[in-house]
Amino acid sequence: MAQVRFAVVGCGVMGNQHSRNVFEHPGAQLVRLIDIDRARAQSLAAGYSNVPASTDFQDALRDDIDAVVLAVPHALHREYSIAAMRAGKHVMIEKPISVSEPEALDMIEASRQCKRILQVGHVLRFYPANLLIRQIAQSGQLGRLFQVRYHAEHFPDLSRRMWMAGPDEGGVIIGGAIHHTDLLAWWAGPIRAVRAYGQTIRPMYLQTHMHDHALIVYEFASGATGESCYSVSTHSKGLPYTEAMLSFEYGTVILTAGTGDIHLNNQAPVLQYEPGTHKIQASNDWGVGLQNELEAFLAALAGEPLRITPEEALYAIRVAVAARRSAEASEPGVRVEVPAMQP
Repeated sequence: MAQVRFAVVGCGVMGNQHSRNVFEHPGAQLVRLIDIDRARAQSLAAGYSNVPASTDFQDALRDDIDAVVLAVPHALHREYSIAAMRAGKHVMIEKPISVSEPEALDMIEASRQCKRILQVGHVLRFYPANLLIRQIAQSGQLGRLFQVRYHAEHFPDLSRRMWMAGPDEGGVIIGGAIHHTDLLAWWAGPIRAVRAYGQTIRPMYLQTHMHDHALIVYEFASGATGESCYSVSTHSKGLPYTEAMLSFEYGTVILTAGTGDIHLNNQAPVLQYEPGTHKIQASNDWGVGLQNELEAFLAALAGEPLRITPEEALYAIRVAVAARRSAEASEPGVRVEVPAMQP
């Protein structure tokens, strides 16, 4: 099978990782790197032999490109993805699918009309640990899931990513907590309603009046409840502090920060997962998740079902938009119902 020829658009933190994964994958070929910052594009291209750098998005639409990775500001997702699909390119795009439901629907319709793959990078689904948690939840071996939570809190350097605080980027709920609205629905099923609370801490966000710290409370159709916290204003060292806990009738699963180990019923983590015996080996590694995400995209191009459909990514936006409405209400924390998954 011929290699899939890729252009990576956006050479920042995520584009850097995606380009490395594409370059190293035997089924892919990195053909072009594109960024509006010429120096940044050239700096990244210098690490790869014979990969040209460009500042022109149109170079991603050339005939020698099969697929485009979009790691660009959220406000550009609709425009760039539709242009790429209309040019015959398959698209792997960073989460969220877009910043609003109408834009996401336009992208989904373009994917259908152009018969192109559109995969949204909800990378938490591709962490081995999170997949194992889903398998446990779906197996029923621990009984009914009645409570779930997920936290990711950190203090990233925003000096080179000032766009994140922009008024068109959706704040931390659309831009960050979208991870959680997708992951928790993937684990616990459809979400009936949310309540959310946001705070604005860092100067960049104060200038644009956007939230950079958010707490979301979930009501699931199953009767379970949940909560998540996403913050870019919580001081921590290195990668985000993460923790997940799922409480079942007959046991509790805890995903610890840093190690990625899963502890079942407070036991020490063990080496492998065997259904019925609760033995688990898991990795919460960001890099592994992105590698698995690329594998899934290439598999979809080869005819396998998408691991995450555009419609599921749309549902994550619906939940996140409901949470943002709750957080920005005159009385924050008001209950907002979530529309059903089907568009």
